[in-house]
Amino acid sequence: MSARLKARMAAGLRIPSNDRSAVLLLKNKAENGDVDAQCLLGLVFEHGLGERASYRKALRWYGMAADAGDGFARKAAGILCSYLIDNDESDETDYCELGAKYGNTDCILKLGLRFEGEGTEESLKRAVELYGEAADLGDPRGFRCLGYLYENGKGVERSYERAAECYGRAAEMGYEVAQCDLGYMYEHGMGVEQSYKKAFELYSESASKEYPRALNNLGLLYYKGAGTEKSYEKAFELFTKAAEGGDVDAVNNIGMMYEFGMGTDQSYEEAFSRFSEASERGNVVARRNLGSMYRKGEGVERSYEKAMELFKDAAEKGDVPSEYYLGCMYLEGEGVEKSVEEAMEWFGKAADGGDEDACFELALLYYNGEGVERSYEKAAEWYGKGAELGDMDSQNNLGSMYRKGEGVAQSYEKAFELYTKAAEQGQTNAIFNLGRIFYDGSGAERSFEKAAEWYGKGADLGDKKCQNNLGSMYEDGEGVAQSYEKAFELYTKAAEQGHVNATYNLGRLYHSGSGVEQSYEKAFELFTKAAEGGSAQSMFFLGWMYSQGEGVAQSDAEAFRWYRKSAEMGDMDSQNNLGSMYEHGQGVAQSCEKAAEWYRKAAEQGNRDAQFNYAVMCYDGNGVEKSFEEAFSWFMKAAESGDDSSQNNLGHMYEHGEGVAQSYEKAAEWYLKAAESGHSLAQFHLGSLYEKGNGVRRSIEDAKKWYRMSAEGGDSDASKALERIDPRWKERISS
Repeated sequence: MSARLKARMAAGLRIPSNDRSAVLLLKNKAENGDVDAQCLLGLVFEHGLGERASYRKALRWYGMAADAGDGFARKAAGILCSYLIDNDESDETDYCELGAKYGNTDCILKLGLRFEGEGTEESLKRAVELYGEAADLGDPRGFRCLGYLYENGKGVERSYERAAECYGRAAEMGYEVAQCDLGYMYEHGMGVEQSYKKAFELYSESASKEYPRALNNLGLLYYKGAGTEKSYEKAFELFTKAAEGGDVDAVNNIGMMYEFGMGTDQSYEEAFSRFSEASERGNVVARRNLGSMYRKGEGVERSYEKAMELFKDAAEKGDVPSEYYLGCMYLEGEGVEKSVEEAMEWFGKAADGGDEDACFELALLYYNGEGVERSYEKAAEWYGKGAELGDMDSQNNLGSMYRKGEGVAQSYEKAFELYTKAAEQGQTNAIFNLGRIFYDGSGAERSFEKAAEWYGKGADLGDKKCQNNLGSMYEDGEGVAQSYEKAFELYTKAAEQGHVNATYNLGRLYHSGSGVEQSYEKAFELFTKAAEGGSAQSMFFLGWMYSQGEGVAQSDAEAFRWYRKSAEMGDMDSQNNLGSMYEHGQGVAQSCEKAAEWYRKAAEQGNRDAQFNYAVMCYDGNGVEKSFEEAFSWFMKAAESGDDSSQNNLGHMYEHGEGVAQSYEKAAEWYLKAAESGHSLAQFHLGSLYEKGNGVRRSIEDAKKWYRMSAEGGDSDASKALERIDPRWKERISS
């Protein structure tokens, strides 16, 4: 009873004890504007005191008192309006409007939601006003709804900062929904500094009140190990609680956990069941996941048709990854006729929606010219979009295009920048590429130490290319302390993953006994395996081992077979050895023509021995037309590469004017180069020039010096020359 009514009764107001009489009295007074009577009649009809209960009639009397300024009646009228919104089937009264008028925040918020739902510019502005009114009345839901409008730019200019501020006000008032919303803002750095720790705290506070969405989001943090220690078990537990509370995303997440056996036993059947449940409840992501299970035949019989149906339905509902999967199905012809055109259309839609995988696929199609005209420019464009979205594969491939200048201006610096971004995300190809950049010094200052560091990172991640290259650096002591044992360890890891070159390198270590006990048998086994994988170098070694009988029965025929395979793949050492076998008729019918042909192939690739061998055939006219000029040319190439026999032969050709203008001076120059390398025949010829004074100042002492060196190397002509000009030489030999 109000203080005002008590005062009136003390002053003589009497209310009959008979209910009917009392109601009649109150009605008479109420209709004449008595606020207390109006309030009492409201109570009568609200609670059925002497009259049949009627909320509508109670609201009428409370409303009259409220309109007259009575606070009690205003509050009571608002509460009744809130109730009647959902419980009065007649549409005669807009209880939302009426309740809002009386300051009931439930009604104000419901009215705000109605205007928000209309979605017009004017209605959204009205929603902003109403939510603000509720907030001013101290209702945390008003702050939360305002935050939502600011977050999404509805009725106000989008502002994550204002959204976070509003969520924060509501969260401080203990509203679990706003605590969850603010946690999301912290998780994604929207309007606040990104902080998984803060997100974890807010989700935890909200989850403690059993708010399903917070339970799900908290589970996701445990799943990712963000803001807390990673725990699939805890994530699964929280998803389960959230699902029990009605969160459909959590049902989908449980399906994911079952699909991959994370935090629970792996079960495609359970995954399929959860995805189905979430899909039936309208979860688009679950619909996509269900499509993936039909596509892969996991937990259900494979059906490309059903997968296509689910992906299309999800895509129509705005699910971008489903658009990407549709592109994949058209590209592979799964359940539909293969169509690159259709695939590109779906990839294009997904890419426009921000799907990084779709950007990558489009780039790949343009790069390879698969079903579309090849265009490095368009490939670079799509890789660029994927790279901007943070896709590490796009960053790596775009880096390679910059390195090679494909579709973009060549830039080692840009390549280095992109490789670094991808490498920081753990992209092993990018890590390998950075190692190669530092090794070659292309795009960065050459540094074997940094190359080894990057190869080491890739090796630790299990990348076989990095393991092989790091093994090579340990073998040669480049940027790391030389260690055959470490090289052996790394080659072994890469070879176990099927890396052909590492298998070959491992074979070499066994062949030479470096870092491991020498074994021709094991080397032969590894070379054979690598050769089957296409290693021309391994084929060369197999040819060599057959020719020498190392770890296998000697066989010129088998040596020839392996040399030929390797030679046909372009290996210059095998081409040279094949030429030798043709020249000498080993394992094949003798043919100087074939020998010259293979020597020439190897010589053109820069094989020094082959250049010498081909030059000899040109000089002698074996298998090719005799030509001193051609011989001179090839001897010169080999000589410039340090071949002492070619240097000696050049000296001979200059001395006798064969294929070149005669010059004792040039002859002496080339004989000297070969002689200083220990070539005994060149030492003899140089001694002869000194004895005769041809091309050099005549000097018997110098002649003796070079004859002596040649004789000690086994040259009989040099011994005879010494006997002729130095009698003591014969005595020395005899003694």
